[in-house]
Amino acid sequence: MGQTSADPAVTYWTQLADSPELTRRRHVRTSVEATRSLALQHLDGDDQPISSWCSADILDISLGGLCLLVMQSFPLPDQEASRIRLDVRSQPGFGVNNLAGQIRWFVQSGLVLTLGVGFDQPLERLPALLACRRATPRDLEPDVLESDRD
Repeated sequence: MGQTSADPAVTYWTQLADSPELTRRRHVRTSVEATRSLALQHLDGDDQPISSWCSADILDISLGGLCLLVMQSFPLPDQEASRIRLDVRSQPGFGVNNLAGQIRWFVQSGLVLTLGVGFDQPLERLPALLACRRATPRDLEPDVLESDRD
């Protein structure tokens, strides 16, 4: 079962916390700017979906996994190494449509949830990630802005 650290918002898996070789990172993490969101869902022991799809943003990525930010309702993991499926079609740089993995840790603060995900199979290379469409300001004509005020 999950165990709570001194910070009540941080939960991690007991088996990971008790094993130095499992808590040490094998891959260097790379911070990510605003990119297109991914979708994720919980899986049962037979890799069948047990939740609906949920949108998540990538905070950082490595060959072995990524950190996701979820800002909508998503069921919290309730067992060690909770299985998930990632729909990565919004990011063609992955070269696949779906990736399977496990939730290694999570932090919840109000409606915001941060998940550490380990891939079942490490990536061969870091994907080129496409920028979020919202990250680019629109070029608006001055008369368009004035007409919006009326």
